[in-house]
Amino acid sequence: MKILFRSSRLVLIDAVFAVVSIYAALFIRLEGKVASPYFGYINDHFWQLIIAQIFIFWFFGLYHVSWRHASIVDGVRIFAAAIVTCIAYFIIFSAVQRRLPLSTYFLFGCLDLMFVTGARYRSRLMKSLNYRLQRRNYSAPKRVLIVGAGEAGAMLVREIQNQQDSDLYIVGFIDDDDKKEGRLILGNKVIGNREMIKDVVGKFRVTDIYIALPSSSGEITRDIAEICHATGANVKILPSLYDIAGGKVTVNQLRNIEIEDLLQRDQINVADEKLMTFFSGKRILVTGAGGSIGSEICRQLACIGPASLLLVGRGENSIYEIERELRRDFPEIMIFSRIADVRDEQRMEKIFSIMKPQVVFHAAAHKHVPLMEHHPEEAYNNNVFGTFVVGRLALKHGVDRFVQVSTDKAVNPTNIMGASKRLAELVMKTLVAKSTTTRFCAVRFGNVLGSRGSVVPHFRQQIKNGGPITITHPDMKRYFMTIPEACQLVLRAGTLTEGGEIFLLNMGEPIRIVDLALDMISLSGLKPHVDIAIKYTGLRPGEKLFEELWKQSDSNVRIIDDKIYILLEENDLDFKLFEESIKFYYDSEVVMQQIRQWVPEYQKPSIKS
Repeated sequence: MKILFRSSRLVLIDAVFAVVSIYAALFIRLEGKVASPYFGYINDHFWQLIIAQIFIFWFFGLYHVSWRHASIVDGVRIFAAAIVTCIAYFIIFSAVQRRLPLSTYFLFGCLDLMFVTGARYRSRLMKSLNYRLQRRNYSAPKRVLIVGAGEAGAMLVREIQNQQDSDLYIVGFIDDDDKKEGRLILGNKVIGNREMIKDVVGKFRVTDIYIALPSSSGEITRDIAEICHATGANVKILPSLYDIAGGKVTVNQLRNIEIEDLLQRDQINVADEKLMTFFSGKRILVTGAGGSIGSEICRQLACIGPASLLLVGRGENSIYEIERELRRDFPEIMIFSRIADVRDEQRMEKIFSIMKPQVVFHAAAHKHVPLMEHHPEEAYNNNVFGTFVVGRLALKHGVDRFVQVSTDKAVNPTNIMGASKRLAELVMKTLVAKSTTTRFCAVRFGNVLGSRGSVVPHFRQQIKNGGPITITHPDMKRYFMTIPEACQLVLRAGTLTEGGEIFLLNMGEPIRIVDLALDMISLSGLKPHVDIAIKYTGLRPGEKLFEELWKQSDSNVRIIDDKIYILLEENDLDFKLFEESIKFYYDSEVVMQQIRQWVPEYQKPSIKS
């Protein structure tokens, strides 16, 4: 009934059309003889006919559809409802032995279908006609070329054409599929492939290029982006399919091309149905919730629908921002925040006692490599002792899953940060040995594109300042992953862990940092080595040329779905002695002794730049 009330205007229109259609059908059938007793039959059953049509239309969902976004399926609904209405009218008149001429029902169905369809599609039809009239005005401020004549491109065109007072004039499509060339999609021609972009921009005075290839690989996107940027037009891109919620494409989703779009491999989606249901209804605690990774973990968890989400962090501003965002976007979820230091055991004990989390994601960490070289005690206390405090409380309070965020810098570390994260992994192994209920695991990240303190924001700022971009060594390589990939891996690890595993993403081949810099300069519409210089400064303290996912001696590695590596290490650690050595240290020399004792593979890089 609520639907009928909200659609009262449409219901009234349908009632009027039902009356007009049946009288008009009989009038046509009888060739204008209004004195016929058949008209009296209609008068006697006037209200039954109206009620029957409205009920049938409601049954077929014609009052539930958003007609602004109606599809062919919705048109079929109208057709089916019109046929059933004709049959209902036949039954009504037959039941009282007052049958109308059979052809009347056919005429009624045609008229009613025409009126009802027109009422529902009138707005879209008028907008489409208005848009096509405006197309003749070649002075439109924005002349748009759309790259990608697939489903996303078609939806984008439909959205543009449905906009009132749109200032966009669609020149046509570009697509590499030869079978589409010359075809019309929603009245717009597929002009050719990517090799014709430059000519099309010049010929049709294109001002804006929209790349609608949400499922394309980074390599394809990179090639097309380079061609588009070379034309001088403004270039926008639709985000990946993962970011397009509900499968609906809108103009508002268009954004500037980011470095994540040019990742030299396809972005990996490791989410599955189990992930979407596993965390639903659970009490979840996230440490480091204000950071790049912690905040994205919170966003993805909020989409799943936990019973409560507890945000823990030291930075009051970042915690405030993510809490405000989550409360705005997910008002139905219980969101709590606590300003706390993971090294403060009494404070964390109180939080665990009151909130009683079932799942813990431990993302709090110091991660800045050169800075931690000068403050080893801070790296140790936060990354090692803090992990020990939170992990031990998770064990004490019967937490079901504990997922620790680690890094590929923990493998054969050459810096304090990496060594401290390796020690944090050993903490996880110690807790696994003591646990019978809590499942502990760690997740090793590569470099996360766009995360706070990472190379991408640093390069972006240098480009904004006019250069130069500073790189420590021309041969430096790193594994890269996007923030969504990293956080999906964390969540998936929580569903897969049996206890003691280290999870890694199959990130393909490592990427040269200088190639990343060249891509970012090009994305900014500038020329490398001309507009923006690249300067090599030499390796910083603790840096090495390349990272590893695991040690060569690690043999127990398996892979799931060609996406996730799972590493199980031998437990050869003296757990009791190791646990006794984990304390809060003020002396950096003592910290260095601890690191050398428990991470014998730690060594300073010997490469000179």
